[in-house]
Amino acid sequence: MYCIVDIETTGGNHKSGKITEIAIFKHDGLSITESYSSLVNPECSIPYFISNLTGITNEMVAKAPKFYEIAKDIIEFTEGHIFVAHNVSFDYGFIREEFRNLGYDFKRERICTVKSARKVFPGRKSYSLGKLCRDLGITLESHHRATDDAKATAILFDMILGGNNQSHKGLMEKDIKFSKLNPLLDQKVLKDLPDQTGVYYLLNQQEEIIYIGKSNNIRSRVHSHFRNDKTKKAVHMIAETTQIRYEITGSELIALLKESEEIKLIQPKYNRAQKRNTRNFGLFVETDEHGYLSLKVQKIHKGNADLVLTAFKSYDEAKMSLRKWTERFALCQKYTDLHKHAGPCFAFQVKECHGACVQQEAPNTYNSRVEKALAYLDYKHASFIIIDGGRTHQEYSIILVENGAYKGFGFADNDLSITNIEEVKDLIEHKMDNKDVKQIIKTHLSKRRIRKLIPF
Repeated sequence: MYCIVDIETTGGNHKSGKITEIAIFKHDGLSITESYSSLVNPECSIPYFISNLTGITNEMVAKAPKFYEIAKDIIEFTEGHIFVAHNVSFDYGFIREEFRNLGYDFKRERICTVKSARKVFPGRKSYSLGKLCRDLGITLESHHRATDDAKATAILFDMILGGNNQSHKGLMEKDIKFSKLNPLLDQKVLKDLPDQTGVYYLLNQQEEIIYIGKSNNIRSRVHSHFRNDKTKKAVHMIAETTQIRYEITGSELIALLKESEEIKLIQPKYNRAQKRNTRNFGLFVETDEHGYLSLKVQKIHKGNADLVLTAFKSYDEAKMSLRKWTERFALCQKYTDLHKHAGPCFAFQVKECHGACVQQEAPNTYNSRVEKALAYLDYKHASFIIIDGGRTHQEYSIILVENGAYKGFGFADNDLSITNIEEVKDLIEHKMDNKDVKQIIKTHLSKRRIRKLIPF
């Protein structure tokens, strides 16, 4: 009835990572009935920090079977069973990707023990496998090895079923109620959506885009929309949708940028307005009567929101950032809102300011340093290239930021080696920069969800 699955991999992204170990336990709803496990040769090098985490080394997998050599075993072992895993999208995503590379469409119904545990054991501080096992008294001997993790997940699953009246029905995703769909919507399109990263579009009978979304799994996200019948908005959106289109991006960052841009341009009726900004103080730039650029911190309101260079949660946070930039770029305290009195700033008096405050430094010379500082407002580097996943295994994506401004994105074949910035510019599709784009890129980089960043 169930197959409890755990895998170990060379990395966290199923587009760039490969499986190094797999363990599967068959479970009849009462106990484990059969098991399968194997190391897997990933046909690539295992990073040191991954080996340090899992204990699986390149030497251990060198003579292990490659995935295609055990693929038939996995199909037969899981046939007719519900795929169960802790954070199921991770394990299922990697296995589906391995099969996709073999030209096979691997599909199983799924249960996630993370989501299930939240329902059955609410209020826990963490639902990671290790911490849940400690909290619930489950023995987990070798964490981050597939067999031990799968065995612990099977015990956790026993406890979940026991807390759910021996039924998995409340743990499964709800089926789509096809009777609620618009009769003009081809149900085959809905069923055949890809489980890849990209942007999707819901259209009405007049071929107007009524909703735009982004997801790392287009199929799963769109299906979640069509299972939602709890709000009037959701019901109306389902009833109006007659077409579903999508664009694979491979890169989550490109999907986020594309979604943001197209929502602004198209303004679909069912896209929610952006959440209220909790960053209430903004940095603004003005030019004084002498031609010097002056940086000021002000409260953000409707009248100045479009002029904000970057935003902060508090006035103190803004001031702290200004002090850092003033020191780093040798700016004048008078023109960074730090010196409120008449006459030369304190930094000039101790010979750390070049004299903009008393017009001893030419405006163009001073302003050039201000512009350099502004280029660093949102990013660690003023100019850089982001390398990320592509739409297929044969390509990678490129996002270009130059002098603090987002320029656009593009794709390149894996065998193309970029040697200069002009080659990058030839590959990208140019896009508009704005404060939302800056925030998207900055946030994504802070979470380290890209393959590589190359400053230039």
